[in-house]
Amino acid sequence: MRIAIWGMILFIGWMPVYSQDFRKQKLDFKERKEGVIAKYAISLGPQGLGSIILLYKNGKFYYSEGTDMDHVYSTGTWQQKGNTIVFESFFSKSGLSIKINYIDTVDVVQNQLFHIVKNEEGGLLTDALVQINNANIEYYPLGDVYTSKPISVDSVRVRFEKGFVSNWAKVENRPYKALSIIVLTSLDMKNFVQLNQWKFKKMGDLLARIKE
Repeated sequence: MRIAIWGMILFIGWMPVYSQDFRKQKLDFKERKEGVIAKYAISLGPQGLGSIILLYKNGKFYYSEGTDMDHVYSTGTWQQKGNTIVFESFFSKSGLSIKINYIDTVDVVQNQLFHIVKNEEGGLLTDALVQINNANIEYYPLGDVYTSKPISVDSVRVRFEKGFVSNWAKVENRPYKALSIIVLTSLDMKNFVQLNQWKFKKMGDLLARIKE
């Protein structure tokens, strides 16, 4: 039952909520100090629902949409070509790298073959699924649920709710009690979305999304 519910969650797509143009905002001291050169926003109601775009002097962008309690975000690089701004997220859907740590002792808290997936700063990525042996088997570490129990494990990769998947990593033929998979990014992938080739047209103090 858990796997069925989780599968339904994975198929829920993310759609942008805005229906109007982004309007340029005044920068505060902290934003200017951090290198932000432009801020654009949309506000869609009293609950704080809306979107924000930050453009940095070093060519990076930050995008956030939703509320303080529930939001998606992206970060990457931006370029301006004439009056058009183009976004490229740091990751493609299959651009994540992972490494495997081999655990030689029994963890009384996570007494299972796979520990909960982490990012490189040690943050728990609780929505991550582990795919085993060329995706024939999936495992949800937070709930300790398999689609079927593996007889052996020769390769693994990680899949996230928003559709991101890692590269495959070969499991070494050596003794171990458990495997700890590390995604080689400091970002929280749970709410990360891909904005590759998103284009906006600058019109004075407005940014209008160009939908192709």
